[in-house]
Amino acid sequence: VDLQLPLYRHFAAAIVGADPTRVLTGYLQLPADPRKVAIELADFTPIEHASAIAKAIETIGLIRAGSFAPGSVGGRGPNRDDDPFRFILQTPVFAGGDGEEDA
Repeated sequence: VDLQLPLYRHFAAAIVGADPTRVLTGYLQLPADPRKVAIELADFTPIEHASAIAKAIETIGLIRAGSFAPGSVGGRGPNRDDDPFRFILQTPVFAGGDGEEDA
C-alpha cells in the first residue's frame, strides 16, 4: 500500500541528483468535466516514505530469492477471499479456485 509514489520520488531524486525530500509526487486527475481537472499531491510523511522504500527492498530480496509466489509475502494464502490482489493475480484461476486443482 502506498508504494508507487514513494518509489517515484526515490527514483526521480536519484536521476536528477536531488534531495528526495525536495521532490514532490502526485497524480493528475482527469475527470469527464474539464473544469474539475486537478493535481493531487502526495502528503506522505518521511516515515511513510522510508517504510515504502524498506518494503520495496524487502520485496526485491524475495524476488531475487525466487520467493514471489502468491502467499509468500505477508502470510496471504493463495486463494483467500479477503486478499485484495486475488483478481489481479488471478488466484481464483491459477491457485485451484477453478476446480482444476490437479491440472
